[in-house]
Amino acid sequence: MTDFDYNTIPAGYYDVIFRENGGPRGKWHDLKFQHVQSRMADYRRHLDIGCGPGTFIGTLSKDKESIGVDISAAQIAYATENYATAKHRFETVTSEKLPYSDNSFDCITLVEVIEHLTYEYSVSLLKEAYRVLEPGGRLMVTTPNYSSSWPLLERVVNRYSTVSYVDQHIVLYKKPMVERLFAEVGFTNVSVSGFQGYAFLTAVMSWKMPERIQGIFNAMPAYFSELLILGVGVK
Repeated sequence: MTDFDYNTIPAGYYDVIFRENGGPRGKWHDLKFQHVQSRMADYRRHLDIGCGPGTFIGTLSKDKESIGVDISAAQIAYATENYATAKHRFETVTSEKLPYSDNSFDCITLVEVIEHLTYEYSVSLLKEAYRVLEPGGRLMVTTPNYSSSWPLLERVVNRYSTVSYVDQHIVLYKKPMVERLFAEVGFTNVSVSGFQGYAFLTAVMSWKMPERIQGIFNAMPAYFSELLILGVGVK
């Protein structure tokens, strides 16, 4: 899967960044979550694989069922304490074999997970996701776009953040690789697009500023406006 020990990342580390609610780092995740949510359609039962501290599920409707799974028991404990509700729950899963029956979910998300795994492991994991996805359901995957200016941004993060991606990101995805991944899993109805420009940086002026001017950044060349990739497959 990966040699990196994710137990070395403090429980809730990325959630604390998100909850800063006033800086570019938190806005980066906020805009990303908004984009993924906009593509989730009218789901009924949702599974978030690699949920970490539960932040993404915490942004979703409490009236709809969401289950978050992760290999880190510490992150799951944090997620349960901070985001569990009557319809939102979190479970530790240490195998690529998901403990759910066939056709259990109509929406499955992996938000910046696959770059942390070997390509072969991602194929196996997404085949499991395909198995538990009901016909007509959608699998959604985001990952950094290494054909954009993301590598420059990552270099800055690695230099100044307390958590580096040098040993974490082991597969550097570009759009054709994401398309191939979905094809190997068995999806035929697939769309792969880029999103997330540099509007998040303007959060230093105002938390709402990035939303107001995001269209300007989205109109820029893909090198600057597509730092992330979103792959969506319909079963």
